[in-house]
Amino acid sequence: MILQKPFILDNMAQDALGLYLYSLKQDKEPLPQASRPELLSLDKDSFVTLVEWNEAAYLKHTSNKAIKKALTIPEWMNTIAEEKNINFRQTLQEALLEKLEA
Repeated sequence: MILQKPFILDNMAQDALGLYLYSLKQDKEPLPQASRPELLSLDKDSFVTLVEWNEAAYLKHTSNKAIKKALTIPEWMNTIAEEKNINFRQTLQEALLEKLEA
């Protein structure tokens, strides 16, 4: 049970940071530079902790709404893909994920 508190606090900090950074991005405002812990002045009972931020992981976790997109491909590619029963939606999602994670 004791191990859950840091985990919960880390998740809360990641959610708070994610919400803040996402709102800045939506408003087309610049993202702030990360602080350098050694340059911060702290009260005697204060401490510094790092909060990890991964935009793709945050969006995957918080925003799973499906968006419809139109796609234009060469006719020959469409013909062969349909003959092979390729799922266009799934293929596009897999290809985009591969590109985003690269």
